[in-house]
Amino acid sequence: MSKSDDVTASGLEAEDISIPMTCNSSVASIAFHPTNGRLLCGLRDGSIGWWELDARRWLAVRECRQGFPPLAPVNSVTIMPDGTWFTAGLEDSTVSIWEVEGGDVVSGPFLGQIGAITAVAFSPDGRMFRGSAEGVLCSWSPKSGQSYIGFFSGGLGGRACGATIASIAISPDGTKLACGSHDNIVRVWSTDNPSTQLWSSEGGAGTAMDAPGGHTGRVKSVVFTPSGRQVVSGSYDGTIRIWDAATGQLAKGPFALDERTENLINSVAISPDGRTIATGSNDGIVRLWNFATGKMIISMPQHWHMAAVNCVAFSPDNRFIASASSDTSVRLLDYKAFFGLLNNSSQSSLDLPGTSLSKPKSKRHQQGQVSRPTGETTSLSSSILDLPAIPQPIEVRRKASSFFSSMSDVGLHCP
Repeated sequence: MSKSDDVTASGLEAEDISIPMTCNSSVASIAFHPTNGRLLCGLRDGSIGWWELDARRWLAVRECRQGFPPLAPVNSVTIMPDGTWFTAGLEDSTVSIWEVEGGDVVSGPFLGQIGAITAVAFSPDGRMFRGSAEGVLCSWSPKSGQSYIGFFSGGLGGRACGATIASIAISPDGTKLACGSHDNIVRVWSTDNPSTQLWSSEGGAGTAMDAPGGHTGRVKSVVFTPSGRQVVSGSYDGTIRIWDAATGQLAKGPFALDERTENLINSVAISPDGRTIATGSNDGIVRLWNFATGKMIISMPQHWHMAAVNCVAFSPDNRFIASASSDTSVRLLDYKAFFGLLNNSSQSSLDLPGTSLSKPKSKRHQQGQVSRPTGETTSLSSSILDLPAIPQPIEVRRKASSFFSSMSDVGLHCP
């Protein structure tokens, strides 16, 4: 197993390099709209709304109001690939579909299977998939008017999984569905035949390097790579694993955080160019990883969030990373500009995917060995993707402040 040092943007505070957007409740799930520059947010108080990033406005769609009956908490939100509709899965076992423009309800609420709706996803052809706390997974076709298509079978008495379904993802071509669940297993099905499970990490084909069955903790998040050839999973065992989407073979990993329990991984995302993985964990930190090498590029400053990071997402234009937290905040980072800022300030280069490595070697990395994902060892000085201490943090803060001058200094707040 390859473990990464906690490589941190030293000398910086979270407010120096990102914009906090404060909501009225814990933020459970976020999704970038494919074209209109908005970020969809689902809150645990039942509210749903958009951050309009350019105008710095909160646009409420479904709002929890004092004096009115409480709303069911939101567990998951997602947007149709063509950008016309979005949906949310709720704790009360219902799901509804809204228009992006205008916010009108298209259909629903549909009362789903037993248990809270914990994960929702759309395929490119407009089919909707949802998973529940009871391990049930089913598909719907709202655009055709056929609300119910079928249940996915996992050989578990009508259930797809043996425990809560935490995350589902659809391949870019719409032919495969990946699922991560609290029984520690990653599963992949054919979307056209719910009775056909293509593979499971519990099986021999998906055996990981250090533990039969792959993950040893709850699988909290899964995502397909842009090519559709791999599935990335993140788990409460503190690891990221990359699977061959066709065969279930472990392609890369596991790549691990340290063994602290607060480093449980809640969410993984992959950049649109397929080069960078982002993770959000219970310690409130967002970390970025090099997809090709499995090494950590950087860990955001301490107190990035003051509570668990529930969801991370890349913007479609590959410019921003958004992270959502139980501390009621969403942080927005222009991560490519941030990397450039750090490189310029430290007279060195991060090992960004697709760039060359050029940076001084610190004394602590001139000794010792580190295990690469393939198992061979090499000196830390040549393999670890670390960020040297920034010699002029005040100058970095000044540049960051100037970079974000078009946005609010105090962050954005729900009205």
